[in-house]
Parts: sequence; structure tokens; C-alpha cells
Amino acid sequence: MRIIVEVKNVYGNQVVYPICSAAVWFARIAGTKTLTLDTLNCIKALGYAVEVEQPRINNLKTANLPVTTCARDTCPGSDKAQYAGDYI
Repeated sequence: MRIIVEVKNVYGNQVVYPICSAAVWFARIAGTKTLTLDTLNCIKALGYAVEVEQPRINNLKTANLPVTTCARDTCPGSDKAQYAGDYI
């Protein structure tokens, strides 16, 4: 059994938000919208694993980002000897 949560930085504090329905229910039982460390420890004591969802970049494929390629000797300010192996 596991729950999925998301950790966000809110005004310099790390806050744990429930993602899956089981995590939402635990927050409701605790009377909060987020999960405190005490609540997470109780959830772990019940045998649940807590999985932290990793942040994603939304719409990466649909974002119209400029695509540029750069050869080692054509990049402005590049020095092949200094940056050898740094370019893909």
C-alpha cells in the first residue's frame, strides 16, 4: 500500500500536498488540507509507503521553444581545448 504526495515550497516552508485519493482521505481525517510530518509518520506506521511525485515540465513538446544546434567551433566564446567533452 502506498500514497502519493507532492512537496511544494510555500513562503520558504516545505508543505506536503496529497495527490492520490488515499492521501486526500488521510488529510481529511487529520482535518487538514496538507499532510504534516506527524500525520505522515502515523501513515507510515499503518504500513503505507509514502511516494513523492516528482515535478514535471508541462507542455514541453508543445511549447514553441527555439531549437538551436551548436558545433564546438561555431559557438560564440567556445574554446575547444577548454570545453572538450562538454558538448553533446
